[in-house]
Amino acid sequence: FYLIFIISLSFSQNIWGNGSVATSDDLNAFEFNPAGLAINHGKITGFYIQPDEEGKFSSDATFYDAMISNGFGIMVGANKNTKLFRLKTYPMVKIGTGFKIYKDLNYGFSFDNKENMMAGLLWRPHKMISLGAAETYTEFKNYQSTTLGVAFRPLSTHRLTIGLDYKSFHGSDIEAQLNPF
Repeated sequence: FYLIFIISLSFSQNIWGNGSVATSDDLNAFEFNPAGLAINHGKITGFYIQPDEEGKFSSDATFYDAMISNGFGIMVGANKNTKLFRLKTYPMVKIGTGFKIYKDLNYGFSFDNKENMMAGLLWRPHKMISLGAAETYTEFKNYQSTTLGVAFRPLSTHRLTIGLDYKSFHGSDIEAQLNPF
């Protein structure tokens, strides 16, 4: 267990761990696909301390706290420069919601205090397959990227998931990415 936890921490590229637009149905829905907020696992809470720029836990570290319940979620980040009730001083305040639009098809969206927005779809036609799509925007209107993902669970359990995400960016300066997992 401890080895898996350490490996997960060392390879994580975002706050809530590794994930995909096709599999995010917990706290990582904030980062990958807000449609995952629609999948009810009860109340989920978590916290994370992001080290400073040198990788140390100092007074420059950022503390993140998140909660999901009944299709609604909120994530807040705070550091030493955060001023209470001054939204622009928080490193991150993200609010999202997700809901079913058809039997196994979910839609969700999130936005943050830096004027970023994400909208996504998550479809699970069978417990062995999951498809996801998410688009991100800056300033609530400028298209930034699209991610499409597919995941297979050959054992019909979350313990073994195989899949990939394809991410394309607006503009020619960033190449598309293919991310297997």
